Amino acid sequence: MIRGRIDPKIHTYADLTYADHVVAAALSYIQGDNQRALDHAEPVTEDALEPRLQSNALLVHAAAALALRRKKTAATSFQRAEAIIQHYGLHANYQTISHADLDHLIALNGADTENILRIYPVRLDLLNLPCCETDLLTKLFTDLLAHQ
Repeated sequence: MIRGRIDPKIHTYADLTYADHVVAAALSYIQGDNQRALDHAEPVTEDALEPRLQSNALLVHAAAALALRRKKTAATSFQRAEAIIQHYGLHANYQTISHADLDHLIALNGADTENILRIYPVRLDLLNLPCCETDLLTKLFTDLLAHQ
């Protein structure tokens, strides 16, 4: 179950769509399971596809890598995400990761990214979801994994 649907065709990890991987990566990131977030984001970061999906996957990949102290991977993923976001004007995608992680990634890159926060200054911190919403997202993610 992902994106509010039950798909009987999803039996394995390989059956997940790119969108499913991005959602699963984001949920894993929110739950603090950074290795799983990397694993789900990886297929989407490597393939050229829809820019919104790829930039979200790259942001989650960067934040998860940062949490795992893989600074070079984090910097590379963030640079790629930023290039896509700037090119396509997908500034709302910066909301995919926490404000603190975004600040760390900006500092890590040492690039001129000040306009990121000026362009999209109002952020939602995904890590501060109400308990009922976190529980619901956890249940959706757990149901998905149970069907694998």
